[in-house]
Amino acid sequence: MEVQARDVLEYWKSMPYLFNFLKHYELRTLIDRALKSPSDTLRKLVKSAKPHLLTKAKLERYQPLDAANPRMRMLFEDTLDKGMWQLLWMPPSLPYTIPNGVYANKDSLTKTLVFSAWSAVPNAIATVCSYEAERRMVGAAPQILHSQFKKKVKPLLNFAKSSKDGRLTGMPVIAWMLPSPTLARYIDPLEIARQKPDEALSVKSVRAIATVKCEALLETLPNGGPGSRADERWYWAAPALLDARTETPDWWLGEHDWYTGPSQNEPAENFQEHIDQFAGVANGKISLGPRPDDLAKVLCDFALASPGTCALRALSRIDSGLATDSADILSAAAQIASGFRSLYNQAESISLLRGTGDDTYWRLTLRYGIDGNIQAMLDEYVHTLLESMGLQHESAEAQLAAIASRIQAVVSLRTTQLNVDELKTKGGNYTWSDLYTRCRFALRYGQLRDDKDQAVAHAESVKDAFNSPFPPFVLASTSIGQEGLDFHTWCHAVMHWNLPSNPVDMEQREGRVHRYKGHAVRKNIAEHYGLSALHSLAESADPWTQLFALAASQRKAGQSDLIPYWIFEEGTSRVERRVPMLPYSKESIKFKRLKRELALYRIVFGQPRQEDLLFGLKHNGDESLKDMTHLLISLEPPKV
Repeated sequence: MEVQARDVLEYWKSMPYLFNFLKHYELRTLIDRALKSPSDTLRKLVKSAKPHLLTKAKLERYQPLDAANPRMRMLFEDTLDKGMWQLLWMPPSLPYTIPNGVYANKDSLTKTLVFSAWSAVPNAIATVCSYEAERRMVGAAPQILHSQFKKKVKPLLNFAKSSKDGRLTGMPVIAWMLPSPTLARYIDPLEIARQKPDEALSVKSVRAIATVKCEALLETLPNGGPGSRADERWYWAAPALLDARTETPDWWLGEHDWYTGPSQNEPAENFQEHIDQFAGVANGKISLGPRPDDLAKVLCDFALASPGTCALRALSRIDSGLATDSADILSAAAQIASGFRSLYNQAESISLLRGTGDDTYWRLTLRYGIDGNIQAMLDEYVHTLLESMGLQHESAEAQLAAIASRIQAVVSLRTTQLNVDELKTKGGNYTWSDLYTRCRFALRYGQLRDDKDQAVAHAESVKDAFNSPFPPFVLASTSIGQEGLDFHTWCHAVMHWNLPSNPVDMEQREGRVHRYKGHAVRKNIAEHYGLSALHSLAESADPWTQLFALAASQRKAGQSDLIPYWIFEEGTSRVERRVPMLPYSKESIKFKRLKRELALYRIVFGQPRQEDLLFGLKHNGDESLKDMTHLLISLEPPKV
């Protein structure tokens, strides 16, 4: 028993975070016995690890948490320290404008897939990384306790009503959510970028161009009535009036199957009242006062970054044959926007965006979307979903419904909970207590539960979220996730927390991110061709379909058909193998041996009796790997 306890405690010392999942290994029992053991070694081992534990005092006050492990430090350096905690979605592979704000200089980022032989590691990574990301979002001097964070930070994008005069205060959120066919058609960030394909446009330049277009649109509307001050209702009324000129708004007057329901402290009937007032303006039943001076600029931000309008553009790029103002596509876009409302209403998002400016929150979300190229991100995501979900041969209505449902689900994925065991000492007595931490930045692969211990996502939902541009940005798994699963859509980095015991497992792990139209492939195609290759793109067409078609047409004679869909190296992105090792450690020697075995394994792959052939090659010290290439069975077509 002492030997077993020593092994577990040695691991605990290097990775000193205890989780309820470890109860499977009876870790509490082992530690309890070690503390009562006559062995001074075990007692000292427990006490030496104790100062690094995540305590309730540290957790409540958002104190910095020592990674306490070189592997965890490396993971911090590759993700959190590069500013990924500032992001609500991954930077798009083909941005239409120069990323600005927190998205500046983050084009090289990718999600990280972590594999470990220790079942405790996925929980440890999820808890420690997510806590540190939340701590940085909250700020250096938080005025709120960890346990009160969700209760104190209330959602801000609500359909609320003033208690004083009954005024509906969430009308800008309606315009923020409802897709505007007029704005989607006349002000497209992709079309603006295509006008100057050889010049990367800044956010300032794009907003200036879009503002001029908005001023032209506003000239078609009647002027506001008299008044002593600007009527701020124009901010949300302008899109309604523009669409009412040419579009039929009946789609949102019926059943609201795209509405995901009320948020916290939001009566369901409030939403219908907001819709009715929006309809009143669109139908000319409500008069408005003088226009605000910055109306064109605000309308520009709605056109470039409101989730409903951006989702409408992304869905319209699917060759569905449906008109932009059809009820099916508008409802699907509104459903996606409803998911974005959940994303921006999360406490972490509110804390993050409030640190970027003092403007009204819904305007901060628009500015954040412009900085992060929300339109380019959605265009790329919709393109990948159409194929990854196998929807190519489905009806247009089925395609839109499935894509909207998937995006809404992953965007609004709730924060999950993990239970941490805290070891307390008092008067020589040792007791255990539970701490609860929230996880979103990083997750473990498997079923997830929320802060009320209710199941919020199954393993398939976790995979879908990781295969989206939205959090989690780190996914940790044991061997359960290394076979038969795809994690490549927004990830091309695999971290081997522990080296596998054989080359087959190594190949299986890295094969999860080396797949069809993977993240590295899309980034390289975007880098190699860029916006200049889209000069002949038809209006509202999918830019990624044209880019892949162009890359396929320029494939050199004799090259495999895997190019460009599986392999495209005309760029700087590659599938990354991250192996955290200490110099001169046993793992550094093991890694060299594993790389040689991996090369040999690739030679014998597909051959009969692979084990025997691999054994012979491994123990043949006279023949180099280069000389062994004649043993390879090639399935390539004969070269002309």
